[in-house]
Amino acid sequence: MNILKAKLVQDIEKEINKLTLVIKKLETKSRKFSLIRLVCFLSGLILFISLFVLKFKISAVFIGLSFTSLFLILIVIHNKIDLSLKKFKAYILIKEEFLARVKLNWEKIPKIREEYLSQISPLEIDLNILGDNSLLQLINFSVSVNGLQKLRKWFSNSDKEITSIVGRQKIIKELKKLPRFRNRFLLTSRLAFKSGINKIEISSWLNEEKEKKGLKIYTLLLGFLSLLNISLITVWTLGITENFYYQPLLVYMFLYMAGNKFSRNIQTTSEFLYDEVRKFSSVFRFIETYNYKKNENLKKFLEPIINSKVSPSKSLNSLKLTVEILNFRKNPYVWLFIIAVCPIDYILAIKIEKFRATIKNQFPLWLKTWTTLEAYCSLANFSFLNPEYIFPEIGNSHALFTAEGIGHPLIKGEYKIANSFEISSSKSTNIITGSNMSGKSTFLRTVGCNILLAYSGSVVDAKQLSLKIFDLYSCIKVSDSVVDGISYFYSEVKRLKGILESIETSDRESLVLIDEIYKGTNNVERIVGSRALLKFLANKKVYNIVSTHDLELVRISEEIDYVKNYHFKESIVEKVMSFDYKLTEGPCPTTNALKIMEIEGLPT
Repeated sequence: MNILKAKLVQDIEKEINKLTLVIKKLETKSRKFSLIRLVCFLSGLILFISLFVLKFKISAVFIGLSFTSLFLILIVIHNKIDLSLKKFKAYILIKEEFLARVKLNWEKIPKIREEYLSQISPLEIDLNILGDNSLLQLINFSVSVNGLQKLRKWFSNSDKEITSIVGRQKIIKELKKLPRFRNRFLLTSRLAFKSGINKIEISSWLNEEKEKKGLKIYTLLLGFLSLLNISLITVWTLGITENFYYQPLLVYMFLYMAGNKFSRNIQTTSEFLYDEVRKFSSVFRFIETYNYKKNENLKKFLEPIINSKVSPSKSLNSLKLTVEILNFRKNPYVWLFIIAVCPIDYILAIKIEKFRATIKNQFPLWLKTWTTLEAYCSLANFSFLNPEYIFPEIGNSHALFTAEGIGHPLIKGEYKIANSFEISSSKSTNIITGSNMSGKSTFLRTVGCNILLAYSGSVVDAKQLSLKIFDLYSCIKVSDSVVDGISYFYSEVKRLKGILESIETSDRESLVLIDEIYKGTNNVERIVGSRALLKFLANKKVYNIVSTHDLELVRISEEIDYVKNYHFKESIVEKVMSFDYKLTEGPCPTTNALKIMEIEGLPT
């Protein structure tokens, strides 16, 4: 393991040990307070009953009130202890996740839920971007599906403007230096949304809810009638007038019930909204109140929340009073009295309508900023947990792609072999030959994976990496289909055809990664087809890296100037095969198929 990463592991383990001790102390404290509360309750009850039986009623009341007050104070303190315990337990889980991600312990890294994995592109499959033990599983810390989808977009072929990439890099660099912010942001989000967010219910409500026309006028009418009723009842109580107050009261109650369309489902709506905004307000409050100091790029990005005309946390918290008033509905007598005094349902309906109108245009922007911040923090955490990785240079490269010490981020450090590689305009076609299991496919994925990391704005697994902006295509994992009646070879042909069509319509340079070209057909036709495809790509000046078993294919470099050969080799000592996984220039000098057969006792 790299020295920097080893030190990071030690630091995280020390922090986990400290947090474990804190949790043990809090658990002990919580148990003590549970016992103290029980003793307090029983002592107060026994003393109260004893004094009451002995007819010391004043003393009994005093003792009862004193112990009740003490009991309530103990509840408040105990709740604070339990809340701290809850936070520390959530925080230790985050730190344990950090450790699992550094060590690539996949069992302890949360999987991406299957419902989020629809419409996976060939590139995402080929380069292990999505799915189990994938790059996004390693990187993603988002609690919302929107945050994950934002990461997916950055790793796609569609978001590669150099200004956007450099802008993301700047924000990620600032976030990398703010571990306290990242940790608190992640903790706040996870405590607010324990099971994650699949669908933003409040967004649906804001878009679907229609303005209730006539609500204010109807409420004013009911308000006038309620004041009239109070006035008539007051003067009747004082004996000034006769008892003719009940006629306006009946009219008021009739109109109150008749306007049900305005106040329908207000209880359910208010409780649902309060539950939603309570979660979001804690996250927005943290973002609003944090001191960003000189982190200008991050501060500018968060302006829709920080400098919003309407404070997100305050506007969301404004609904709290509405729900607290509606809690009186649980007591029908109290609620009936409130209804008789004022048109409370209609007043609260106006308040909810005002709340909707206030945040309708603001909330989508707040939500987008928050979920994008999740994606930024995921990449910043990835950078922090891999201190040996570097930020690549985008757009200033003399070659299409130049890398020194490039490795695969999904391979553990003790097994990882780094290579250096360049794709230049003079050698646009790169053929990699080698034996079975020598590392050809892994190298293609290493190049592709780091390209997508670079375009996302993230760090890359390399000592140095510079690249231009280009479109990336791959044909690595191809499968047949029994259901559709498509053979492996035909699937490969369709994939390559789709790539060529995309290249024709693109105005960018392109890089194509092809693993074991045309391996689904016979040797003679494979060689002919492969040579034709490589010549076509060379004539179109399309950059490509092609791996193959066919040593005959390396001779195409004698026919085309743009071709450069590389290989991976193996060694066999005392019937034990080993690989160094080092990329070397030139065609592969050895093969191993017959040797493997011989080692395993098959006839050769």
